[in-house]
Amino acid sequence: MRKTMNHTRGTLVALAATGAAAALLTGPAAPGAAAAGGYGCSVLTGVRWAGNGSATWTWVGRNTVNPVTFTVTDTRADRHAVGARLVTVRRDDSTHYWPWKVNASGNGKTNEFGTHATDSGGIKGARIQVAVLEGGSVVGSCDTPYTRNPRS
Repeated sequence: MRKTMNHTRGTLVALAATGAAAALLTGPAAPGAAAAGGYGCSVLTGVRWAGNGSATWTWVGRNTVNPVTFTVTDTRADRHAVGARLVTVRRDDSTHYWPWKVNASGNGKTNEFGTHATDSGGIKGARIQVAVLEGGSVVGSCDTPYTRNPRS
């Protein structure tokens, strides 16, 4: 199965998932647009909001999302980075976790990352996962609801 994700900006980091957090979800970024999708959420670590992320994307076909634009903000001076990644579901219902887009610029900083994703196994739905990161570990995370690909 052929899978590609082209990265035009940003830093990519592979991380292991641990920890827990609460999340605040925001609604669709492009309501009513049949070929567009997007959501965002905020991560709560301890008793403070620590970061948030969102993404918008356009469904190009059954196998491609292009462009995908991530916005990732660090909202707490805690020495942690904040990352976001695309999570897709293939036609066979398997899940594909794409690489993290990481904002390590510090508290109050927002970074934007552009990319696209193509999966020969199809992309029948997508969501965004946002996480507060420490080294190779997830300190807390949130996940947006899945958005169905109207072209699949």
